[in-house]
Amino acid sequence: MFDLLELFPDQEPDTRTREHNALFYPGLNAFIRCGDLNAERMFELFEYDDCEKIIIFPNLYISDTEDAYYIFELAMPKQTLLKVLGEMREERQRELSEALIRANEKRGSPFPPIPREDSETE
Repeated sequence: MFDLLELFPDQEPDTRTREHNALFYPGLNAFIRCGDLNAERMFELFEYDDCEKIIIFPNLYISDTEDAYYIFELAMPKQTLLKVLGEMREERQRELSEALIRANEKRGSPFPPIPREDSETE
C-alpha cells in the first residue's frame, strides 16, 4: 500500500465504494486493488459508471521481488461490455438450471412436483 500512496499522493479513495477488496479512486476513475483479481471480478468492476481503469498491485506474499503494478483500461464502449456481461450471466444461469434439472432427474428430486394450474386437483 505504501507504493500506492507514493504513486498517487494527491488522491483519496471513496471509502463508500468498495468491491472485491478494491477501493475506488474518483480522481483517477479507477479501482485499485492489492493482490490478484480474476477476469470475472475485473469485468464486474468495470460495470461501475465512473470506472475507466483498474490498477492491480501484486500480492507481496506471492512475489516479494516484483515492483510492478498493472493498469487495465476499458477498451470497448461501456454499453457493449454491459451487453456481453449480461449475455454471459444469462448463459451461466441457463447452464446451472440445466445441470440442476439433470441432477434431479438422475437421482430423483427431493421436492414433490408442483401441480400445473390447468390440472384438476383431487
